Amino acid sequence: MNTVPKEGRGFRRSGQDGAMAVELALSLPILLLIIFGIFQLVLIANTRTILDHAAYEGMRTAIVINDRSVIARRVRQIVSASPKGSGFLVGEPKLSVEESGKRVTVIVAGKMVLLPFIRQTNAALGGSESIGITGRASGRLEPYMGL
Repeated sequence: MNTVPKEGRGFRRSGQDGAMAVELALSLPILLLIIFGIFQLVLIANTRTILDHAAYEGMRTAIVINDRSVIARRVRQIVSASPKGSGFLVGEPKLSVEESGKRVTVIVAGKMVLLPFIRQTNAALGGSESIGITGRASGRLEPYMGL
């Protein structure tokens, strides 16, 4: 086949015109879904880390000061101070403090909205527009001895 460009034609081969555009049109939605899916997973992991940290701080507060209003205030403080990750949470996270024997467990649960592209795909597949994310921390209760 002659690949020397003729005047005004370039390097096009006959029968190949537009094939690249069709391949791009078929593969681009799949590629975008993979990219946005990875980005959504990173946001979910970030929000989960924020809720885990809030639960950990709530557990530490529960060990030292066993007052639920102080624990709730500390958890809200941690979630609201986190950069951008909590912006995807819907409403206030729910707080649960469970004591059993000498252990205390703090559970922080929240709902996170999905990205618009992922939300539409998830809704088309019968899913919801948000997902529940839970942070949990557990520690041993010890009597405060003071100094």
